[in-house]
Amino acid sequence: MRVTNKAILSPRVIRFVVLGLMGAACDLTTFWLMYTHIGAPVVVSSAAAWSCASTVVFVAARFWVFPDAQNSLPVSSARYVTLIGGNGLVTVSLTSLLVGPFGLPYIAVRIAMSAAIIPLNYLISQRWVFDTPTE
Repeated sequence: MRVTNKAILSPRVIRFVVLGLMGAACDLTTFWLMYTHIGAPVVVSSAAAWSCASTVVFVAARFWVFPDAQNSLPVSSARYVTLIGGNGLVTVSLTSLLVGPFGLPYIAVRIAMSAAIIPLNYLISQRWVFDTPTE
């Protein structure tokens, strides 16, 4: 399959990028509030931030980014849980390892992980989670 500029700049891809930024903002804000102001441990803060962001992203993805989804809401939900389960395991594990023992900055770790995961999640979401026509 050949990727064109038209496909890269399609309205769906732009909405997915905006949604990713919204999810990242939700994630970072939740982590910051829990870790900095509440004093929750890194693992708890990271897991809560991820859970909050994942919920916001699913709802917006299903009804805004992929409104033409062929899969039913229960099928999409189950597949999304599978996708984010893998994402969450990697995210929480790497954040706990890199921020806690190694002391790397949380924001830098999360930005790097998001940059790597977002393009892969778009393809999996479009073709498997929501089963939408390709553009």
